Amino acid sequence: MVGAYLQVQQAAVAALAELHRAGVLHGDIFPANFMVEERPGQAPRVTVVDLERSQFSQDQVAFVREMEDLKAMLGWAPSQES
Repeated sequence: MVGAYLQVQQAAVAALAELHRAGVLHGDIFPANFMVEERPGQAPRVTVVDLERSQFSQDQVAFVREMEDLKAMLGWAPSQES
């Protein structure tokens, strides 16, 4: 069970990182904005939703801050890698 929960966490971090690589700052990170699709025999797929407050950005500090907010929400230590 813990392994499955960790997989969802890792997938959430990866989904937000993908959004950031596209130059999009979400702007409203909280659990309800992550949709989880269970896939038997595969890792879960996590999709970031509710992009109403999102914006294109090149502000790397804002990307790091948003990712740190997500990791804190997940209970990860500040230095824990994704």
